[in-house]
Amino acid sequence: MTHSNENGRPSVERPAAARAPVDSGGRRGLLLALALLTAVGPLAIDMYVPGLPAMSASLHAGGSGVQLTLTAFLAGVVVGQLVIGPLSDVVGRRLPLIAGTGSDSSGKAVRSPWA
Repeated sequence: MTHSNENGRPSVERPAAARAPVDSGGRRGLLLALALLTAVGPLAIDMYVPGLPAMSASLHAGGSGVQLTLTAFLAGVVVGQLVIGPLSDVVGRRLPLIAGTGSDSSGKAVRSPWA
């Protein structure tokens, strides 16, 4: 619906949903969830790097071979962003976020029998 403002120009009335007050509790929860999801990558690296010498000793592998696992992790992060970025532009942000978080959580929940 259009009305004229004081200058005589037509102004567009916003729908009621656009004028509704913002739920600050929901926004805080969303912000907290996004901050925690953003922190997962750096925290994973910070927990992984100190274990490299122990991993090298337990696997009887050279230091450079074990360091390649960190390179593979970072390459996986890069490829994931290259794939998920355009995908999230097409289908939206929520579905890839839920799918990625769910697959990560289920992968961590299922342990290999020899670990």
